[in-house]
Amino acid sequence: MKWLIMYNIVLLYSLVSMISGYAVDKYTNDENKPDAHLIVISAPTSQDDYYQSKYDDIINFDIKYANSVIGKDNIVVLGDSKAIDRFKPHLPDDILFEKGMWDIWMRDPTTVNPYNPVQFRLTPASYENDQTLADNVQNFFTKCFKSLGVTFDETPKDESLFMDGGNVVDNYADKIVVTERFMQDNKLTKDEAKEKLKRFYQGVDKVAIVPVDDPDGLAHSDGMVMFISENVALVTNYAYNSTLRNLTLAELKTAFPGIELIEDADTWTPKDTSKCVGGNAACDKTIPSACGLMVNGVLTNKYLYIPTFKKPTDQSMLNTIQSKTNQTVVPIEALGVCEMGGNVRCLSWQLTGENAKRVIQAARNKVFTQYC
Repeated sequence: MKWLIMYNIVLLYSLVSMISGYAVDKYTNDENKPDAHLIVISAPTSQDDYYQSKYDDIINFDIKYANSVIGKDNIVVLGDSKAIDRFKPHLPDDILFEKGMWDIWMRDPTTVNPYNPVQFRLTPASYENDQTLADNVQNFFTKCFKSLGVTFDETPKDESLFMDGGNVVDNYADKIVVTERFMQDNKLTKDEAKEKLKRFYQGVDKVAIVPVDDPDGLAHSDGMVMFISENVALVTNYAYNSTLRNLTLAELKTAFPGIELIEDADTWTPKDTSKCVGGNAACDKTIPSACGLMVNGVLTNKYLYIPTFKKPTDQSMLNTIQSKTNQTVVPIEALGVCEMGGNVRCLSWQLTGENAKRVIQAARNKVFTQYC
């Protein structure tokens, strides 16, 4: 009889694993873990033809990324029913939340500053300059997460102050970096732009406004600069454009006296559009590749999630970064997604405190509302 009871327990455990993701004996996320960030990522919806050619690559990246975060920071993975079914054999059920977003690039329409979150109005740069579509994407996100109890300051958005989340990089202390696109989108002088940012970004008293490196694209600063500690930044290597390089380094040194700047290896890979057919994410000719851009990583209190690309220079750069930071460097291989124009940071939304707890608990308890 004892063996039969044990057999039934094992069978029940297996069934739970098959039905709802692999089984765990405790919750995956620890919402009370000191200093942990919550990272939220999203898979494309099955109806979104734009990502069809990259769907498997994105799913596989999300799985690798989530497993790399588990046990370090907290992670929640969003997706529609098709994506959740793909995730279940590889990720714990309590981090999966069945809600497809209108766009996978969670960084842009969400919030900046995980400690005092603020939402700017999403620009239409990645939506064929369709502001109505950009607003709809952002409103869909906002209604969903506010209905779960997430709170943030919407004043900049309400004042139609435009900025994608990917165009603000900070050190979670006193410094932020944006590109000149922020000035252009909002018709501001440099001084006016800096004052606006200091007003809304609590604790910041030093602002760098760097030149744009892709004037016909998104012009995001998170493809140019990444803080790897409070006073050390990794900068994209612009060896192919000495003017851009000199202007960028000069602005950072002027805005942040005493900062240490480390240039990334010269490994940026242009997008191969020779075989592109229109209408899919990998071959959108208006958006440059993010392959080779190690600066597009995620900084949390204890970890640095750095994209890698199977290049000979990856390991030496990881070693250099680790030597300049107290955070533990965690490599995330990003070849499957970087051709679309972004990688680790672009796909991530970061939260802390009560906001993080509410999202973690919603995923854990499968809490759905009218909007989410």
